[in-house]
Amino acid sequence: GLVLLKGWIQLALLVYFRRIKVVGRENIPKGKPIIFAPNHQYAFMDALLLVMVTRKIPYFLVRADIFKKSFFNFVLRTLKMMPVYRQRDSVDVISKNEETFSKCVDILNNGKHLTIFPEGNHSKIRKIRPIRKGLLRIGFRTINENPESNNLVIIPVGINYDDHSRFQSDILIKFGEPITLEDYNKRYKKNQAKAFSDVSAAIYEDLVDLTVNIQHTESYKFYESVLKLYTPHFMRRIKLKYRNLLERFVAYKKIIAGLDEWNESDPKAFKAFETKNNKFFRQQIRSEFDPVCLGNFFDSRLQRFFNYLLLIIFWPIYMYGLLNNLLAIVLPYLIGKAAVKDDHFLSSVKLAIGLLSFPVSYIIQALIFYQFFPNGWYVLLYIVSIIITGVLAKIYQNWIHKFWEMFKIRLLMMNRKRAFVQIKRSYKDLINTLNENIKVD
Repeated sequence: GLVLLKGWIQLALLVYFRRIKVVGRENIPKGKPIIFAPNHQYAFMDALLLVMVTRKIPYFLVRADIFKKSFFNFVLRTLKMMPVYRQRDSVDVISKNEETFSKCVDILNNGKHLTIFPEGNHSKIRKIRPIRKGLLRIGFRTINENPESNNLVIIPVGINYDDHSRFQSDILIKFGEPITLEDYNKRYKKNQAKAFSDVSAAIYEDLVDLTVNIQHTESYKFYESVLKLYTPHFMRRIKLKYRNLLERFVAYKKIIAGLDEWNESDPKAFKAFETKNNKFFRQQIRSEFDPVCLGNFFDSRLQRFFNYLLLIIFWPIYMYGLLNNLLAIVLPYLIGKAAVKDDHFLSSVKLAIGLLSFPVSYIIQALIFYQFFPNGWYVLLYIVSIIITGVLAKIYQNWIHKFWEMFKIRLLMMNRKRAFVQIKRSYKDLINTLNENIKVD
């Protein structure tokens, strides 16, 4: 049953995300107890991705409050998830967590895999937060209670979302090199605090290397805006391909490092540029278009003609896919909005509901179709067609959004020419300034 569930989750994620790139699988040893230690940006979605990309489905520790509703309780426990309690959960936290931690030790002693999010909570902010001690307590307890488990390893995992909540966005998952906990055990027996500090530092440093990590919290939005605006230009400078997720990851890291270096060497000029950049983005918000689209606005007329032609050609396919998937799309949206208050969980809950709504919807539609065309092959072709065109319809919606943004820029150019010229000048000035201050090497 778990194998089938994993396969269905894999299929759903492959549809939901445009590209999923996994690097470092060779770092996962065979025949050893493993604690995966991923960064935690997007709640339940992080767990679903690890279910997809690991050979065995690992057990997970997740916060207890999401187990309260019976449907989610069933789904979570089916996916080998166990609750961790906090003071706000109004239970005997110590005894409840002791029960869960004992199960974790048994899981590892049996050579199975466990996932613990070492930051302890989730946040969409792309920054590694301090490492909590729960993972370390479970790990050291395991190898000291059972000497046969002394080959236990911790594997840091970097989950990098290009856009957390957008359908058909990209994901890069990087497995780091194993940290053998036994290497720190002598230190642990002499000084637990020192051992905890050293292992936490090792996990933290690895996660920083494995993720897009923006340390400057006070300038976080500025850094994010630069990444969105400047990455395609920078990648052309250093001759990397934007569609290559690993090369894009390298570009993100270089841009962040370049901004950090600029801030250290000339903080006054850096702050002045940050102010200018933020003013530019505020202007575009008032103009009601996405400034990132300016990078594509200067495409050739032939390229624009080709893009519009594709929109016209695929319009009937879009309508066919949209109408035939409407029920399956609407149900996750309505149920998710009603049941989930934390936006971090919304996409993953909608995906989980979609795992049920889509097959149920397709079965109902197949039965109706069969009443009019009682031929098994016709029914099969119909189901395949609505699955494929459903995916294409969502991609088409992304195209519409992009071309609508371009249309708004063109309207601005025609109706408010002076404002457009100023925006164009500011845009090019920002790019030129970044080219001057972010080194290529």
